[in-house]
This record gives sequence, structure tokens and C-alpha cells, in this order.
Amino acid sequence: MNVVGVRSLGEQSSVTETEHQNPWTESNIRQTILHLRRAALGAASATLDDNRAVEAIVQLARQTKIYQALRQRRDPPEVALRDVATRYAFDRLLNQHQAVYELDALSRAMVHHTITLIYRYADEIQRCTGEDPLDADPKLWTYLCKTVACYVPRIPLGAFILGKLRRYESAVSRAMRQIKTLVTHPKIAAAFCEYVLDVHISAILKAQLLQIARGGGVSGVNYPEIIRFFADPETVTFVKRYANTVQTAYTLYARNEYYDVVWQGRKLRADVHWGYLEAALAQIQPAEMESLDDDEAFDLHTIVGETQDNDLDYLHREPFEVWVVRCALEHRPDDPLWQAARWHYLEHLSPAAIITRGLSTQEMLAAAQARIEALRADTEIWHLWMQSTL
Repeated sequence: MNVVGVRSLGEQSSVTETEHQNPWTESNIRQTILHLRRAALGAASATLDDNRAVEAIVQLARQTKIYQALRQRRDPPEVALRDVATRYAFDRLLNQHQAVYELDALSRAMVHHTITLIYRYADEIQRCTGEDPLDADPKLWTYLCKTVACYVPRIPLGAFILGKLRRYESAVSRAMRQIKTLVTHPKIAAAFCEYVLDVHISAILKAQLLQIARGGGVSGVNYPEIIRFFADPETVTFVKRYANTVQTAYTLYARNEYYDVVWQGRKLRADVHWGYLEAALAQIQPAEMESLDDDEAFDLHTIVGETQDNDLDYLHREPFEVWVVRCALEHRPDDPLWQAARWHYLEHLSPAAIITRGLSTQEMLAAAQARIEALRADTEIWHLWMQSTL
């Protein structure tokens, strides 16, 4: 073989090796997606929809903006491509208006994985801040799903979701921002540190308060404990020492706390707000919840939870009232209250028609409506319905 032939053979071998090592070639992307699909399918056989979905995800990953983002990722290719598959799944749900049970196997798996991830991160934030961001803003759940549906995978999806949840500013986080601004103010910081060192509180809480005052930020601190500390009468008295010139000291508490304070600082804006701490306290107080069902044998939380865990076909799009009545009738088919609700919400009969035909009474219809509204006000039930209506 001549020198040219040897060189050509060497160049061809080098190209083949480079393609093999590059995870972002079309063939390698396809292989990775197929591997993810096999994990989602288990022992089941791939359907035509499953095959079409693989090709659609491959083409999505090859789109210029997404492809460039993938090439910049430093985590394993299968993690980055799983994020692309998740975007595809949520795009089908939110933009193509498919129900979860209509999706391919990989997309269903990605939806369930992401739902679990959102709730886990929300629980972690609640343990830190005392407030579940999904409880504080019911629209946040829909917003997260819509952002995932158009997500460009420059960073891992988990970090993307966690960042969105953390950036939500609730009454608790607003109060903490005010507290941070207050205790780092040049007129207050040194005196506040001395005050903290003298008060009788736990060493952990002292360390967290000093961390904030010394510019360490609020990462890792216990929001509820700090908010309760600032509600203590002694702390209120300390803060009010500066309320005539420092705005955050003048607005942290309710307006009636400052009747004896003559403001001498810079001119306040017309839209200035008071009572940040009171709003935060209202959210971190444990709610006195009563059971919505008299009979312990019928617990809609448990029933719906078991239903969703065991059967993907229950995850489909329907109004809250229809969903609740259907779930209740599966376990209480002879209950007069849910029978009345069935005629109205499932059979679409008007209250007048139900009463005229003797199917139920006005009192029973009113009781059914009241029960459904009570369940709608239960945040746990509402979240379960949100999952079912994706």
C-alpha cells in the first residue's frame, strides 16, 4: 500500500474513533434515548408511538439551540438527554394537549419523575423556610410545567426547577429579605450583633442571626425561627430604636406599632408597605385542619393517592368536580350525597331536573356542593387534581 493509501486509512480510522467518542452525533443520541426508553418500558414491547417518540426526541436534541446547550453540559450525556426527553413530554402535555395516559412510555416516565422532583424540592424548601411554595401560589405549579415544556437544557433540569422554586418570593421570603436588609444596615449591624450575643436563645439560632448580620446571607438558616425571634417583644423594642431613620426598621411590623415614632429619615415612597413580619407569621403558623370526611373509611387523600400510584390511566384531563365525584363513587357508590353529585356533575342534569324526577333532594344537592367546595379548599386534594389535569 502506498503512503497516500496508508494516510487515508489512518484518517478514516481517526474520524470513526472521533465519531464513536462524540456523544452528540445523531446515532449516539438515538442510542442513549433508546437506552432510556428500555428502562422506562421494562419488559413491555415498544409500540409504534414509542418508536415515533424516540425519533422526535432525537430531532429535538438536534435543534440548533438545544444541541449547542447539550454540548456545553458537563454531566453524563444520558442525564442531559433525559432532560430533553422531559421537555418533549411536557411539550406534548402543555402545547399539544395530550393527556398523560396518551403519551408514549418514556414520556409518561419523564412526567412522573418530574412531578416527584417538583414535590420533593418544594418539601425541602418548606423544611427550610416553613412555607411550601406550591401551597403559597397555586399558579406556580402550572408555571413550572409550562417552563419545562420550553426549557433549553443549558443546566440540569433539577437545578432549573429548584431555582424557579427558590426564586418565588412569598410572605416569608419577603420578610426574610427585609430582615437581612435591616440587620446589615450600617447603623444597626454592630448593635444587633451585641444584642444577639446577650439574649437567651439557642446557640444555633445565635449563629444563624450573626451569619446574616455579618453579611453571610440567609442560606441554610431556619426562616420560621428567625421570624419568630423578630416577633419577640424584646426584639421589637430593639428594632424600634432605629425606626425613626431606618426604613426597614419602620416597616417590618404592623403600622400601629409606629404610632409613637416620628419619622425623620428620607422621604418615604407613597406605596410603602408595613407589616412584613405579620404576613410571614400568618403563613408559618400551623393550620388547625379538621377532617373533611366523618367516616374514616372514606379518605379521599388515600384513595386518590393509591389510584394515581397504581394506574396511569387515571391521570387524565377533567374538571375538579367531575374528578372528585368519580373518585368518591368508586368507593361509595350507594352514598346519597355522591349519588346526587353524580346526577349533576357526571350526568349533567340541572338541579331542577334532578329534584323534579325525584332523583335527589335540594338539601342533598346543597350538601354535595358544600362537600366538593370543602375538598377544593384542601391544598393536598387540589395538588392531586393538578397532577391529574396535566
